[in-house]
Amino acid sequence: MNTARAHIENGAVVFDEPVALPDGMQVVVSTVNDAPPGNATRTLNVLERSDLDVELQLPEALSRIVNQHLVNLKPWRVMPREEAVARLEGLRQRYSRKYVPFARRRDNDDVACIDPARPDEIVIVHDFASEGTESRQRFDSFWDWFRAAVEDMILFE
Repeated sequence: MNTARAHIENGAVVFDEPVALPDGMQVVVSTVNDAPPGNATRTLNVLERSDLDVELQLPEALSRIVNQHLVNLKPWRVMPREEAVARLEGLRQRYSRKYVPFARRRDNDDVACIDPARPDEIVIVHDFASEGTESRQRFDSFWDWFRAAVEDMILFE
């Protein structure tokens, strides 16, 4: 695959060098995270303790992957704070368990969450499922979930 360096200028993608595309070829623009124009390396803001209605320490590993910009593992994506807060509020309306979401799959309604009842584990919640059937999978640790997310990324087309 050929790549060309580009930057954002006044909301538009500007290539650093002229790019000639053969007929039928498309330009795909991928952004690192929620960075504003001209700053593609700004750190993604995730949930903060003040956003939570439960006592919970977010995993240090989550901060680590965010600081390393490992937030887009298509189909998984670590949610920006605003999206995570909105999803948190929705989960509170749909389920009695106080799941704390931090990532979601783009191809379905799965959300990676921390269950405060078992804070060292990660639970995959199939959002909008009937209560009692929403828990799809559990991982023993954040890193176990992360490994599975990377595997999903490798297999995803």
